[in-house]
Amino acid sequence: MIEDDAYCAALVREADRDRYLAALFAPQRHRSALLALHAFDLETAQVATRVRDPLAGEIRLQWWHDVIGGVSADQAGGHPVAARLLRAIVQYRLRPEPFFAMIEARRRELDEAPFRTLGAFAAYARDGDGTLLELATRILSDGPYVEVDGLAANAGFAVSATRIIGNYPHQRARGKTFVPLDLLARNGVRISDMLADDPLHDVRAALKTLAREGLAALGRTRTLLPTLPAEAWPALLPLAPLRPALSAAMQETYDPLQPARIPMWRRQWILWRASRNLARAL
Repeated sequence: MIEDDAYCAALVREADRDRYLAALFAPQRHRSALLALHAFDLETAQVATRVRDPLAGEIRLQWWHDVIGGVSADQAGGHPVAARLLRAIVQYRLRPEPFFAMIEARRRELDEAPFRTLGAFAAYARDGDGTLLELATRILSDGPYVEVDGLAANAGFAVSATRIIGNYPHQRARGKTFVPLDLLARNGVRISDMLADDPLHDVRAALKTLAREGLAALGRTRTLLPTLPAEAWPALLPLAPLRPALSAAMQETYDPLQPARIPMWRRQWILWRASRNLARAL
């Protein structure tokens, strides 16, 4: 058990320092379950980046589906993240359906086809990053179910939009784009423009539009904060660095091939400040 906790903590610390540091602001009794949830998200997120054959990715994601659904729960003992996650599911009485939604979002990332509409992208963001935040709030509130669908949908959109913008160089190298087609069309951009060696000005405009949508979603998240129990607010601390990242993409000097990276010392300061006043950070 201790080894599983240590493994999950190390995975999150190395792969996503923001979420690791944010978890340290959560009460200690919930921390290991929260880190197991984040570790699960990272494990499934890495499937699409590690495989070239979508079928291999499907098999890996189906394994996670079967483990959480109880079909292959006996296999979880050999996997520290799966083992710790199953204990958290039992401890906090978490339903399997939200985890299935997260897995479906990861399956969508294996698809070569771009999102046709901004609405389709929003649904993907809600199922993936939004559901992750919803489950984190459930762990931290440790009480009766609280409806957070609107908050999770907006927060998930802001997270997904920030990631898509920041990962544009990597996506382009793999010949993929997650920017919705209707948003590209709105800016006069074709998919071939997104994959070009020298992105056109209109590509920057399309990413800027996505950043604007992300900032709007972040603003709606802030207005919905009062609907969330105060003890669950640390679950949203990873949102704090999103505003400066999205704002950077709005600048005329923004280079989509070399997205600005916020120094770690500043990210730590942003998270600390958000822990004192989350609403102001968002």
